[in-house]
Amino acid sequence: MHVKNITLENYRSFREHTEILLSPGINLILGENNSGKSSLLEAFSLGNIEFEPHLSQETKQHPDDTLTAPCKIGLQFVIGLEEIWRYLGDSFILPTPTQGHSFTHDFPAYLERLKEIEVCIRTSRDKNSREILFHSVLDGAEYASKNGTTATGYSCSRARGLLNGSIGNFVGLSSPFQDQINHLLGRLYKFRAERMNNSRGPFGASATLNPNASNLAECLNSMQSQNSDLYNEYVSHVHQIFPSVHRVQAVPISANELEIRTSLVPSRERRPDLSVSLAQSGTGIGQVLAILYVAMNSPTPIVIAIDEPNSFLHPKAVRALLSILNNLPIKHQYIITTHSPEVIRAANATSATVVINRDGRSTVESLDISNLDHVKAGLATIGARLSDVYGADSILWVEGETEELTFPRIAKEVAGLDAVGVMMLKVNATGDFDGGRKVRPKMVFDTYTKISNSGALLPPAVGFIFDRESRTQKEMDDLERDSRGAVHFLSRVCYENYILSPDAISHILSKSAEQEISPDAVIEWINKNGCNPKFLTGKFEKDQEGNLHECEAWLNVVHAPKILAEIFSEIPSNPEEYRKTLHSVDITNWLIENSPEHLRPIADLLHKILQRSDQ
Repeated sequence: MHVKNITLENYRSFREHTEILLSPGINLILGENNSGKSSLLEAFSLGNIEFEPHLSQETKQHPDDTLTAPCKIGLQFVIGLEEIWRYLGDSFILPTPTQGHSFTHDFPAYLERLKEIEVCIRTSRDKNSREILFHSVLDGAEYASKNGTTATGYSCSRARGLLNGSIGNFVGLSSPFQDQINHLLGRLYKFRAERMNNSRGPFGASATLNPNASNLAECLNSMQSQNSDLYNEYVSHVHQIFPSVHRVQAVPISANELEIRTSLVPSRERRPDLSVSLAQSGTGIGQVLAILYVAMNSPTPIVIAIDEPNSFLHPKAVRALLSILNNLPIKHQYIITTHSPEVIRAANATSATVVINRDGRSTVESLDISNLDHVKAGLATIGARLSDVYGADSILWVEGETEELTFPRIAKEVAGLDAVGVMMLKVNATGDFDGGRKVRPKMVFDTYTKISNSGALLPPAVGFIFDRESRTQKEMDDLERDSRGAVHFLSRVCYENYILSPDAISHILSKSAEQEISPDAVIEWINKNGCNPKFLTGKFEKDQEGNLHECEAWLNVVHAPKILAEIFSEIPSNPEEYRKTLHSVDITNWLIENSPEHLRPIADLLHKILQRSDQ
């Protein structure tokens, strides 16, 4: 389930009918202060919307004029049919057209063709009354239950099954409609940028957090007693966001009241006296405890709206929170308002919308986050630049352009690392002094050290990864020691030695040469030519049967780029030129998608370096 769009009309700064498109994952709402971002999030409390019509000379032309036009807000949802009971309840009604419409004749057959269904909840609020209606969206048209009128709808129950319901007439806003509205709205959470009054609460057995998080103490007490493994993971995440908070616990302070306390020392110290009430903790801790609770405790996807997290969390905490939310096993939908480049950078957003307020009237524009010019224009509206968002906190220096292009994806998709803030850059060839273009690791490391010590504004290096090539073990050991572990060498000659996969090579070569090349043809060529001295950088004697590409000793000494160049030149009918920055990247991408374990040695090295940098 996710919210597909929000609509507003005549509400606060939104005069005209305005639609904000959303997608699964993290959605960013960008805008300056007072642009209307927070008003958008009020849609997630549409059951409690107050009468706050748009105020301007256009709507109130004279001081004595009375504003009467209603405020209108709506949410449109997409719900998978296999999970529909979780969001609408064990029985529900879908408003439909009257009898005689093409799909009302056999509505179960219509549903059977669908994988998901769209529904809406729309509210209209005037000065004296509020109306909330449930709509279904069928073939692009909306059908609703009007207040006090008879409506046609498809009624079904979980006990009988989705396809065993019936069409009938129902009075709008009768109990079934209201129940399913409440059920669906109960899957929405909104967290404002203000201190929460949730440090204490009564005893109880509820595991469902109230919309205002007032029963957080009760929920945490339930989690720590009913699901200790999840609770320990929860505490670990809290500590990751707030290193000074070692433990969170709901403890009884009277016969009927609980208090949330945060520990100032690790639990192994056994000092419960060294803890403070959540009420005495930092402003953002209450919000984070509530956000993490609903995100981790909900067994099915929900919608979580967060207003300006940068206003109650410092940048490091924002990065940690968003990283955790992005990597939870249950993929919730998040709608986050912000004007902070730090939040934009850490969010890994699936959509972004800019809210612009001109002369008291708000409009929105969806950004194409794959279009660099579009992103630059959107950032300009909040006074940010690309460098503010995509700048680096640290740099991992790599051998060349191929590694610069491939290592970030290996880190993310094979090693499972969140490398936000780490830029992987190639070192420039520094062998010009000895007449070659070969990278000289010692010169690179010494040059970087001198620049760093000069006070230049340069992000710190988390490490250097160089090819082993023909260097001696002593040369590598000396530089690793002198760099205090910052310099790392590949265990094989170069990166291409890790991608000598006949399946991947044949796939990319077939595509490049526009000719079907089988993996067996690649294996045969390697076995026939791979021991030629011109391809070897060290001693190798084949002393056993088997394919060379499966022999670790051969993979350690072969000059893989030369092998690949010859394969591309000799196997196809029309010779292909092997280009590292094109074909090595394509082979890597194929391996990531089809055989990621082939890249495990590189992934493990990246994990070692980047995890060390976090400590």
